[in-house]
Amino acid sequence: MNVAAKQAAIETIKAGYDRYIIVGQAGADTTRVVQMPGSYATTGTATVYGNTGYYSGNTVYNPGPTFVTGGHHQDLAVRMFKEGEPGSQNALSARDTLGPKWALIVRDGINTCAG
Repeated sequence: MNVAAKQAAIETIKAGYDRYIIVGQAGADTTRVVQMPGSYATTGTATVYGNTGYYSGNTVYNPGPTFVTGGHHQDLAVRMFKEGEPGSQNALSARDTLGPKWALIVRDGINTCAG
């Protein structure tokens, strides 16, 4: 949510507004690990003594590769306000949310991994 709040603040400033309220949110984690089919390798020996046969074998399963699919998704509904507009007194200041280097953050964006 910290990253979401900062992104809402960035978008508020970019849109020409000063303050914002997050009025709704939704998120989903659709990540999963999928394993591809593997393969079997069988080796063995057969011997025959008279009319009797013997077989000794060994089967090894080699699993297939795995990969990660999906992602983390988040949607926000943000109500933006101009300074002094009715309702703005209850909204968060976009510049205060981003801190003293807000202009750089708006220009460069935020590192979503570091929050």
